[in-house]
Amino acid sequence: MWYFDFSLPIKRGDIIFLYNQLVHGSLSKVSDQIRWSFDLRYNPIGQSTGREIFPEFVSRSKANPDIELRNPELWRRSWLDCRTGLANTNQQDMDEVSFSLWANGHPYCEM
Repeated sequence: MWYFDFSLPIKRGDIIFLYNQLVHGSLSKVSDQIRWSFDLRYNPIGQSTGREIFPEFVSRSKANPDIELRNPELWRRSWLDCRTGLANTNQQDMDEVSFSLWANGHPYCEM
């Protein structure tokens, strides 16, 4: 198993592509400016993203175009509903929800 520990400075407008099994993180935010981050994942239909708590949708399907999400308001609503749900997640007397792709003790996390 390979392990690298380095930072990757980027500039405004830069983009980084990561392999879906790369364990990664960011440094602490020390400015008062907004830090935008988008996590876009493309998966074959039926394949898990590993993040079931977040909305999923079909963007294209040659075999079944009727299941494609083409309504931006439905997409927006799914994320607003998700945000509302996340605000109430892992609160007192609730089952703990994990946001990690890997469970504790997974080999990728034992570095």
